[in-house]
Amino acid sequence: MTRLLNIMLTKFKPKITERDVRLELLNPMQSLGNNILNDYKKTVATWDNKPIFTLEKKLPPHGQYLMINIYTESTIYRDVDLGKDRFKRIFPKTKQALKIPASYKAKTRRGFIGSMPGGESNFYFVRAWSTTKSIQARGFTETLEKKYYGAFITVVTKAMQKIGREAF
Repeated sequence: MTRLLNIMLTKFKPKITERDVRLELLNPMQSLGNNILNDYKKTVATWDNKPIFTLEKKLPPHGQYLMINIYTESTIYRDVDLGKDRFKRIFPKTKQALKIPASYKAKTRRGFIGSMPGGESNFYFVRAWSTTKSIQARGFTETLEKKYYGAFITVVTKAMQKIGREAF
């Protein structure tokens, strides 16, 4: 029996290192993450108490998954983003009565990235107790995820193609 194909494996040294690969992926993820972070900051542009957002890029070893994680520890932002359905009675902590605004206009809208003028009116009621209202979910995270999902795939694909060209 004659051999038609002779395969010889040789060791070769790649032109780029693991560090180069990580940098090539993390740099475009950083710029895309900054764009997303700026859009999150637009949603609270007119707020008095602005939450602090944190950007975190994940590139774990062995190529499990790539992720851009932006989060805040603000419970108010989370309630506005996800909504809040529960009603709760509130009582004054230091005084005998609560000063409650007669009306309130929301500064944000569902599915809209940005913030508008709004807030409470200049007229107030004074009561011994009140109930909190439910908050309609604004869906900022869903909207931004839809907006940037394709861009994320494109950025990572281009980076991987560049790595492939430089590797051999």
